[in-house]
Amino acid sequence: MSPPLPTTLFKAIKAPNGKIVCVHPDHLLATTKVVRTLRDYEVAIGQGWAEHPDEALARLEAAEDDISLAAAVSAADDRRMSLPAQAEVADYGSDTIEHVLEIPEVSKRKPGRPRKVQT
Repeated sequence: MSPPLPTTLFKAIKAPNGKIVCVHPDHLLATTKVVRTLRDYEVAIGQGWAEHPDEALARLEAAEDDISLAAAVSAADDRRMSLPAQAEVADYGSDTIEHVLEIPEVSKRKPGRPRKVQT
């Protein structure tokens, strides 16, 4: 069954102050979207938009819970690492307030020998 069109869809966001908002006058353009065709509706739903503000809030909270769980698992794994590796993780994570789930691998390869210049 297709929804009545045009319809308004909702998305919850984390505001710059850290508060989760859905239908808020200061963030209306980022949290609401009017779709006019069935194709646009299906694309928006696939991108995380919801038919009701409560559903949008629940989706964002579920995503935040997933990130928190992954960070907790990562922290538990970090305890089994060597001290230098733990220091590297702590140093990388100190630059952000977000959960750090993965640290990019640093290339340990040394630059090669300089090329010979032939005259």
